[in-house]
Amino acid sequence: MIHLARIDQVKSLIAFSPDDPSVDGLLYALIEEVSKAMQDYLCRWIQRDTYTEYFSVQYNRTIYQLSAYPVSSISSVHNATDWDWDTESEVDDDCYTVDTEAGLLYIERWTLVSGYRALRVIYSGGMAADTEELIASYPDLSMACARQVGYLWQMRTKPGAASVSSGQGTVSRNVDGYWLPEVKPVLDRYRCRRVTE
Repeated sequence: MIHLARIDQVKSLIAFSPDDPSVDGLLYALIEEVSKAMQDYLCRWIQRDTYTEYFSVQYNRTIYQLSAYPVSSISSVHNATDWDWDTESEVDDDCYTVDTEAGLLYIERWTLVSGYRALRVIYSGGMAADTEELIASYPDLSMACARQVGYLWQMRTKPGAASVSSGQGTVSRNVDGYWLPEVKPVLDRYRCRRVTE
């Protein structure tokens, strides 16, 4: 799992010197926590890598949502013809298409054998290979992470408090849940909307 922000981004928001390592351990832990929470909220895998995903096949289901997108490439699509993958058939390349940006796999002109985890897709996909690429490609998402970490930093010594005041101003606790009001809309732009049939 890659971090969605760097420590220096957060330090600039909380008015700490980038050269002061005294808070790096806690900020690193907060960045890791928020990055994981963001990935969970987005319902998608952020790090670009090669993945193997299994899907349960139901009669007439033709659309499958891949978890890591944008999709870079599809290595193979296989359908198990028995329960333990002893026998399988590869789906011909011309019998499926991929919406690479949305991560949707469409099976066309091929009848899949139904069953639990009966479809295996090996593919490469994800938003970024590392933190630097994510910051360059999705600066709004990275800044949202840094803001959320900065907020958690400000609230760390005041559990349960409605607000915290300092020389930098006042920070109010978000009463609607974990995410700050300016962070949630950014997350919602990138959140996976699962396809159901």
